[in-house]
Amino acid sequence: MVEPMKLKLVFSYLAVVSTLVGCGSLAPNTDASSGINVAGATEVVGEMAILVDNVPNGVTQARITGLSCKNKLWDPAPSDEAAISVLRQQAAQAGYQSVSLVSTAPMDDPISINCWSAIEAIGVAF
Repeated sequence: MVEPMKLKLVFSYLAVVSTLVGCGSLAPNTDASSGINVAGATEVVGEMAILVDNVPNGVTQARITGLSCKNKLWDPAPSDEAAISVLRQQAAQAGYQSVSLVSTAPMDDPISINCWSAIEAIGVAF
């Protein structure tokens, strides 16, 4: 039989490790890795929409968001640049060729998406 003190130590160790490692972000549109793993934020790669200043009149539009998330203790701080890259990627994945940036701002409640801190980029894709 396992001694209660050793069992308590094992559970304490697991709690500390899981707190430090954490899970992936719960948001699908972020630069953080998803699922339970030790990998940190990933570089945003792949097809991206063109970032433009203005949305032309008479085109189909959609609101798109992108998040930069500090999910692990060793992840870099979230940045506007990373959030904009995710925004451009999300627009392209949704089938749009261009996106106009509306704003970037820190999220009020990043813990709700399992991030220590996060920056959200909001845009209009067309």
